[in-house]
Amino acid sequence: PLVCFDFDFENPAIENYITTSSGLLDAVPSQLIALPSFTRPSKCPYPSCKSTTVFESGRDFRRHYRQHFKRFFCRYSECPQSAQDLQEVGTKGFATRKDRARHESKHKPTVRCPWHDQEGQQCLRVFSRVDNM
Repeated sequence: PLVCFDFDFENPAIENYITTSSGLLDAVPSQLIALPSFTRPSKCPYPSCKSTTVFESGRDFRRHYRQHFKRFFCRYSECPQSAQDLQEVGTKGFATRKDRARHESKHKPTVRCPWHDQEGQQCLRVFSRVDNM
């Protein structure tokens, strides 16, 4: 879903916080995601959320709710998951830093296939993760 943020781009502190030196967006600060008010107990009010969890704490509710927003972007400029400006927020990117790190590992694969043929030649294939072998 496209997320509408109310940014003040005359504020260089915010602009510097969300922009990398390459001119790509790094992440949208979580403080800029409008959260609905929390009253205990509460289910997630996000329109397409399939979670049946009833949240007892505001902390758990906020952590869950922020997962609906793609706030982290690939830091490789040629990647379709990178973002140049806020118009692309919500259409690309990742919900968590961990998801972004997993994705970015594809750009520099380092896991070599351990298989050797009968002559002892090692397979030349390289993977980004062990579970992709």
